[in-house]
Amino acid sequence: MSPELVGRKSELISLRRAITKEGGAVLVGSAGVGKTRLAREAVKSSGFRWVAATADAATIPYGPLIAALPGVSPELAPGAQVEAVRAALEEVETLVVDDAHLLDAASATLIHHLAVERAVPVLATIRAG
Repeated sequence: MSPELVGRKSELISLRRAITKEGGAVLVGSAGVGKTRLAREAVKSSGFRWVAATADAATIPYGPLIAALPGVSPELAPGAQVEAVRAALEEVETLVVDDAHLLDAASATLIHHLAVERAVPVLATIRAG
């Protein structure tokens, strides 16, 4: 069990409001400032799916999504990818993308599309710089 989040209550409230009312949010900051921790706290009590982008996964189209979402596969055609992700997210209240700056182009485009369409609220963390 992680220790209580201290000193970030107003940020947490604003972040939760952005997720529910605005359809998502992006946390931007330097390494080690607590973006991931704040994101975890923001979705702690809701149904969410966590996607962790990594440099290694970025070498595979839809790499981070394949690991996090059932039914998503690099063999699917791009249109089928969108439908597979939508199907996997039907029961998900929020899609959290940690280290979104490391996403491959296909995943980034798809997640952007889902966010713009408001198909699912998206909370992303991005390293500044």
